[in-house]
Amino acid sequence: MPYNKKEIKTSGNGKGKTLVKVSGTRPLDNKIVFSFSFFNGQSIHYRDFNNFYANEQDSKKSVSDFFETIKLMSNLEPKELFSANIKKQYHYNEFDDNLIIDRIETILINGYGMTRKKVDEFERMYFEFSFGNGKRAIGTKIYDNIFQILFIDCNHLVCIESARNIKLKNGFSYPSVFEKVNNEITIEQFQHEELFQMLIDSAREGAYTNIDDFIQDYDDLFVEL
Repeated sequence: MPYNKKEIKTSGNGKGKTLVKVSGTRPLDNKIVFSFSFFNGQSIHYRDFNNFYANEQDSKKSVSDFFETIKLMSNLEPKELFSANIKKQYHYNEFDDNLIIDRIETILINGYGMTRKKVDEFERMYFEFSFGNGKRAIGTKIYDNIFQILFIDCNHLVCIESARNIKLKNGFSYPSVFEKVNNEITIEQFQHEELFQMLIDSAREGAYTNIDDFIQDYDDLFVEL
């Protein structure tokens, strides 16, 4: 399967405007990169899974903590992430428990409306890493170094057997700031500086073969919105 692009999208299930799109061939340096093509940013409450937040401050801080973490992780090679100390630092875990995997797929299909066909393409290969104060990002790997982010588990309820204060967390009702992005509020409200820096970093790393592609992505990010 050839690698063609890395995307950050404003809505889940692979639809919606692209905020950052880096075109080119599969990265040569094997550093970790993140894809958001199927990222579901909205908060949902499905059965005993809830990724709403306790308050507005926590929701906003989650976004900055998340991007700070993936920027740090993007400087790593997979072998570094899998080393004992770094793996522990990010609480990186690849799931092999069928009950947890089934729960993730139920959330994707019944909570976020993803098709069974699309979920089957993930081949039951899911991971989590921690950011902020115990929040988790749930995703699947495309290659050893390309990580597809699927949704945020801000209350650590995917692994509900080890979660604390479940009843309290299921009462949280403040939506994710990512949901405002999905509803196309403004790019300034969605970590404007972080996204611009990601665009520049991609250019510096040789992701663009010509200036026209860079200008097009810049226009998509800062003009059309």
